[in-house]
Amino acid sequence: MIRIKSVIPINIEITGDDYSNLIDKAEKITEFINKSNIPGIEELKIDVNKSRAINLVHIDRKKAGALGISSGQVGQQLRAALFGAKAGVYKEDGEDYDINIRFNKKDRYSENALYNQNLIFKDPSNGSIKEFPISSIITTSLSTTFSEIRHKNFKRIVTIYSGLSSGYTDAGAIVSQIENEMINFQGDLKGVNIDYTGKIYEQNKNQKFLTSAFFTGLFLIFLLLIFQFNSISKPIIIMIAIFLSFIGAIN
Repeated sequence: MIRIKSVIPINIEITGDDYSNLIDKAEKITEFINKSNIPGIEELKIDVNKSRAINLVHIDRKKAGALGISSGQVGQQLRAALFGAKAGVYKEDGEDYDINIRFNKKDRYSENALYNQNLIFKDPSNGSIKEFPISSIITTSLSTTFSEIRHKNFKRIVTIYSGLSSGYTDAGAIVSQIENEMINFQGDLKGVNIDYTGKIYEQNKNQKFLTSAFFTGLFLIFLLLIFQFNSISKPIIIMIAIFLSFIGAIN
């Protein structure tokens, strides 16, 4: 099955180094454009969410060191519970399938199950087996972060995008109105770069390709005519006649 990539009609790409600053600028630009009431914009959205909730795990390194536990052991144990650890390989019909073991879905979303699991390890000093609950050496706190960090050409990027409202088809005209309105944007855009892409970008790219293909084709025809007539003057006359006919057709 062939999948055709759809092109978003309105696409504003904001690039820079400081990701928090990029998201902040994207939110202010979105608010500004919405207040401009430009017809044809369906709904402006930002492709990154900076309010994703996460649970931070803080390891008491002094207590962990006294018990002979490293932060790597704690991280590996929690990672195995959430994402799984390879326990073996299952073979069937000549194919190998990895066997991964992890907590069931209910326990993966339970802080009690995650943090009260025992960390079992061998004490390297005397070889004895030790067992401690992870909760005895950690504390947790809630925080927020980005849902993801996107890159384009090795630069961090945040995208504002929208479809077209019903009855509107000319994305280029709407993007042009957005560019004109952005001249009056009062916010500080230092450190960021704004690029208007989307359908208009694809149209311009296709136009450049067709223009390049057209002149390349004319040049190849010109070379064939030179070989055909074994002369350069006659092909030049023919090419001039072609251009003049184009001018006459346009007029």
